[in-house]
Amino acid sequence: MVGVALGALINNRGLLGWLPIIANFEYTLAVFRFKDNEKALKCAFIVNSLMFIVFNFVISNYVGTVTNTVVAITTAVSLIRGHRNNSKESQEE
Repeated sequence: MVGVALGALINNRGLLGWLPIIANFEYTLAVFRFKDNEKALKCAFIVNSLMFIVFNFVISNYVGTVTNTVVAITTAVSLIRGHRNNSKESQEE
């Protein structure tokens, strides 16, 4: 909550400046809500990364855009592999 308050206080980019604030708030809530659910945390992290990708691209931070894109893709691949492994295990039982 402190991060949201400080972000709102020093935001100088209008609506665009709210993206990282919302992204951090979303992931903070996800960590507290889904702390034992790896799949939900990965989904929340992908949403968080997508918001940072948009923010970084609009402010011309292309290194951040590429980095967040790689992290989002890696997380999505991990999520898909985990889903496939769980499906195979379920079929074997």
